[in-house]
Amino acid sequence: MSLRERLQSRPLPHATYRLRVTDASEAESELTEAEMALTLTERRGEDAEAAKARVEAARAAVDECYEVLTVTALPPADLEALIAAHPPTGEQKDAVYNQDTFRPALFAACVEGDMTEQDWAQWCTKGPVSLGERNELFWVAWGVNGRAADLRNLPKG
Repeated sequence: MSLRERLQSRPLPHATYRLRVTDASEAESELTEAEMALTLTERRGEDAEAAKARVEAARAAVDECYEVLTVTALPPADLEALIAAHPPTGEQKDAVYNQDTFRPALFAACVEGDMTEQDWAQWCTKGPVSLGERNELFWVAWGVNGRAADLRNLPKG
């Protein structure tokens, strides 16, 4: 395959974000206990099948407490158009985009699923979400769209 073919067939970058949707503390405690029991069972040289099954069940219970969101980058022109569609307000004069409307629009455009821009706007402002969770999801979405150079590969000077 030629360089042209490889570059043109490259899929858009994507990432995942694990968003907690229910309290995971009990499930995580059970997972910790199950993993410790498995370690003890293996150290004793005992049959570990039941302990392994307990660990797998506990991992599944922890996974049920999270929704894995897949975030896919937009083509560069679409991202630029989205930014342009959400200009900053007068109070946001130093911003690149409108802080209040751009995030829901970006989430609607990049996060796979059935949530609309209006759904995301409500989730961002009135939904059961912490500021940290909202910001983390934004940085995942912004990061896959940014396609920044890997600074470790830049030449010196």
